[in-house]
Amino acid sequence: MTEQSDFEFIFKILSNNSPMTAKEIAKEARSYGRSWQRTEANSALYRMLIRGLVEKIEVEGVVAPKWKLPNGKTLLEVPVSKVSVVARRPKQKPLDPVNLPLQNDPNLSINIQGVEIQFSVDDSMSEHDPYMHGDWLNEKIFVSLNPNHPFWTAFVVDDQKMALYTTLIAEEVYVQWQVSRRESPITPDSLHSIRDKAMRDIAVHSRASRIANAD
Repeated sequence: MTEQSDFEFIFKILSNNSPMTAKEIAKEARSYGRSWQRTEANSALYRMLIRGLVEKIEVEGVVAPKWKLPNGKTLLEVPVSKVSVVARRPKQKPLDPVNLPLQNDPNLSINIQGVEIQFSVDDSMSEHDPYMHGDWLNEKIFVSLNPNHPFWTAFVVDDQKMALYTTLIAEEVYVQWQVSRRESPITPDSLHSIRDKAMRDIAVHSRASRIANAD
């Protein structure tokens, strides 16, 4: 059975009902097995709103707005003209690129959530081979990078890009390792959670490294 995304689920609920509040949508979601409260419903609704996929109905004197599909919507279509990406400054100062994990590291290794990930560059791999191979043994992860892959040759052009590329691959292969160890079914939400925790751990260690170097 495929799992619906948040957008698909809300679209289905609003297609079958009159306008609903976020609280009502969350209650309906729980009846389908989703662990939603009003906060989760609101988050998804506002993500849909900025893309023109739902409309918000505000009534004077009523705190909670109701939500409905745009008039005439019978299919889930993204109105391209309403989708825009606005560049925003981060709330926190971004990390200095020189402190990205794996940059200028002769051992090419990184630790995520207590798991060591070791890298090597395999020049024998061709442009037709995958961009990397991830393997694990005895609670250690080993990554073989393909420097001849078209993505590498097009974009990995300096140390900073190499550091970012390998760090993201480390996060990816860590997620693969976690999935391989799970006995329960993997879902989009659980996959998202594993990846988010890995990226947060990388960020924490990078900040610690920057502070240590500053001292």
